[in-house]
Amino acid sequence: MRNAALQGGMIDGWINRTDGPPSVVLLTVRMPNDGAASAVAQAYLNDQQGLSPDKDLSYQGVQVVTTGGGVFRTAYVAHGFVVIVETSDPNEQNAENTFQQLLTQQLSQTPPTVRG
Repeated sequence: MRNAALQGGMIDGWINRTDGPPSVVLLTVRMPNDGAASAVAQAYLNDQQGLSPDKDLSYQGVQVVTTGGGVFRTAYVAHGFVVIVETSDPNEQNAENTFQQLLTQQLSQTPPTVRG
């Protein structure tokens, strides 16, 4: 993901992280356009080896992946930004609830502009 961001012309980035449980990460990467942001989001999702799609938590343009054991992640594109949301907690239900709340809040403020 880092290489895709740098090669795509990354403009800026911000991270907000809390140590848990649950551990929460909200990362945004500003790219020059939606196409470059899409490449970074896809690179991030491709890097999630061992995680599988969670269709119940995903939206059109927002693929959620999970370990099925307390880790939930997604990356999506909004107005040239890559938005990455992650939660983890040994208590899977707590991780999932936190993830759903954070993702719902994030999508209400910044919905995806690329629905892929």
